[in-house]
Amino acid sequence: MFNLSRGEFDEHSGPIWKTETERARALSSLLRFGGDGHDAYGLLRLKDLDLTSNAFQGEIPTNLSYCSEIQVIRLAYNNLVGKIPEELSSLSTNKLKRFQVSVNGLTGSIPRCNLQALNIAANRFQGELPASIANFSTALQQLIIGESPISGSIPEGITRLIGLTRLVITISTITGEIPERIGTLERLEDLRMYEVGGEDDDNKVREGKIKDCLDAVLKIGVSCSMEAPGERMDMRDVVAELCRIRTKTFRH
Repeated sequence: MFNLSRGEFDEHSGPIWKTETERARALSSLLRFGGDGHDAYGLLRLKDLDLTSNAFQGEIPTNLSYCSEIQVIRLAYNNLVGKIPEELSSLSTNKLKRFQVSVNGLTGSIPRCNLQALNIAANRFQGELPASIANFSTALQQLIIGESPISGSIPEGITRLIGLTRLVITISTITGEIPERIGTLERLEDLRMYEVGGEDDDNKVREGKIKDCLDAVLKIGVSCSMEAPGERMDMRDVVAELCRIRTKTFRH
């Protein structure tokens, strides 16, 4: 692991270098623009790279594609620009599981991936939210997109991402309806779609539905937690009520 998040070097998380100069050279070796990818400092065997909250500028270096063992890349809260290098696509088909580049100035289109977690919020990605999102790996567990000038509607096929546990889409320029079948994603635990398209009145209606849904679910929780077993809600009634709440919340 190479951890330089918030500008602090973690002595115990990776290779040990004798001097600050060696550390700087090691990082430069990995991130140098146009470098040849040599492994002078053993960084090409990295599995976890965390460079969160620094003042790094420029484009994401293609040298990262040489790190064939890397599983996690965190580059959030920097000043990175340009497109996500195509060279990194080879990593997403191998061992790379988590890719976090939120709060930068990245442009281009949303990359297709085979990751478990993708966070690209607060960048400058443009174009329509691609229907190809539906072709992301079913292993994808977390998808976070927001605060970018992306347009279009949420593709219906997003409901094929059956592995999703967290879905966050906070883009005010998205239009159309939220796919009704999102309610069928059984593993989904965290769903956030505030500021998604529509007029203010539509947003108020949606917020009202969410509040009603939460109130109804909380009531079920209270009923299932009664001290006396005889006072608890029957599980068959629980299932039926949850289905009713889901239908009411996500219907047009």
